[in-house]
Amino acid sequence: EVGGDDKDYLDGWLSKRTGLKVVAPDLTGQGFELLGGRVLPGGNLPAALLVYKDQAGNQLSIYMTPQPGNNIRGTYTAEAGGPNAIYWLNKGFGCAIVSNLSQDQMRDVARNAWRQLLAAAEA
Repeated sequence: EVGGDDKDYLDGWLSKRTGLKVVAPDLTGQGFELLGGRVLPGGNLPAALLVYKDQAGNQLSIYMTPQPGNNIRGTYTAEAGGPNAIYWLNKGFGCAIVSNLSQDQMRDVARNAWRQLLAAAEA
């Protein structure tokens, strides 16, 4: 696990271990601070996990894994206060954002994160 206080090192460390071009999205405009990241199992290849937290204590996780395939996207909404997820598969990686935020907040955060992740993948 690597803390979020050295974002450049974290980005490089996760990129090297997963084979993805990982750039932790800047979500400070939406009130989220990057706590850190780690490498997790992701099927046949390792995956990257980034964890964020806002001042109210809400946590948000971004899970990314190398994933060839077509453009897929969707949402998952749990019953009775469980976590919500927005996921997509594009540009050689799969990504899921998971939190207990409202659907509107999740959409805003996901759009912002997606733009940044896509820009990094294309750079």
